[in-house]
Amino acid sequence: MDLDIFKGKTELTEGVYTLTEAGGRSLAARRDGAGYVLCLTGGSGSEQRFRLEKRQGGQWEIISVAAEGYSLDVSGCSGAEGARVQLYPSNGTRAQRFAIEAEGGLFRIATAASSLGKYVGNTLTQISQKSEKTLWALDRAD
Repeated sequence: MDLDIFKGKTELTEGVYTLTEAGGRSLAARRDGAGYVLCLTGGSGSEQRFRLEKRQGGQWEIISVAAEGYSLDVSGCSGAEGARVQLYPSNGTRAQRFAIEAEGGLFRIATAASSLGKYVGNTLTQISQKSEKTLWALDRAD
């Protein structure tokens, strides 16, 4: 993916976005039995759309459009390196709060579960090291 096409974007507003990692795959909500699973896929569709809503303290909740009522969530509200990032029914906890930081036209998504010390990585886990693995393109999709 040519990351240069995203340079210059630094401000987010509430709305619907696709979240694409540096390898060109987008976050997606896939039906899995009675619930949903978070994965990375190519292509585009409603399963790859997420609504960003501002919360208290300048943090964000990232809510699936396809899996209504499900938000990005750090499993068990863990602050540990490698903790799984998943879709979980929206519950308003710190596990579902994120700080979104602009960096060179892309964004890093810091997890409140880690006291904003770790980032959502393209492995769908928390990663403490800032690298290409923690950079995301956020593109309006509404």
